Amino acid sequence: MASITIRNLADAIRARLRSVGGIELEIPPRQPIRDAPNFDA
Repeated sequence: MASITIRNLADAIRARLRSVGGIELEIPPRQPIRDAPNFDA
């Protein structure tokens, strides 16, 4: 097994998924930003 230096969580996830060919995630469309709550009540 090759030695892999893991620097952060993202690198660790990529290293695990690389062995099975990766993964493609469908990104959902973004929604408009909601109005900030009003705490003056």
